[in-house]
This record gives sequence, C-alpha cells and structure tokens, in this order.
Amino acid sequence: LTSPNCEDRPANCGVDLVGCTAKVRYRQPDQSCTVYGSNTGYHIVFDEPQRAITPGQSVVLYCEDECLGGGVIEAVTDRLEGLVS
Repeated sequence: LTSPNCEDRPANCGVDLVGCTAKVRYRQPDQSCTVYGSNTGYHIVFDEPQRAITPGQSVVLYCEDECLGGGVIEAVTDRLEGLVS
C-alpha cells in the first residue's frame, strides 16, 4: 500500500493509521485495525483474529467513510497480521 490519501482526515490518519478499518473480502464487514508504515511497506494489525487471509489477496483500507487505498498482501504471520506493499 503506497501513499494513503488522508487529506482532511483526523490526526489519527497519519503515517501510522490508528482506528481505521480494512476489508480482505468484498462483502466482509469492516474490520478494525491499525496500520504501521515501514521501509518495506505497511504492516496491518487487526483488532480481532481474521480467518483465511493468504498472500496474494487484496486488502482495502478505510478511515471513517473514506477509502484510503489498498494493496496486495505479501505475508501473513501467525497473529494474522498482513504485510502489504
């Protein structure tokens, strides 16, 4: 995920995105998460465990009602966190 668009958004939508939501599936309800920026991409930590997330899937990030962007999941850890570039 590169350069999320957070113009005119609250201060919590900065480089690290706290209090945002993400979707891995089209009809999935928004899932609360925190997104951490790094030099290799973005690291997404969901507030609740997620099922069946796999590398190659897309993820879309939202802050309130605004779509910030998305990317392709590169790796998933045993804590079900996604690394996106």
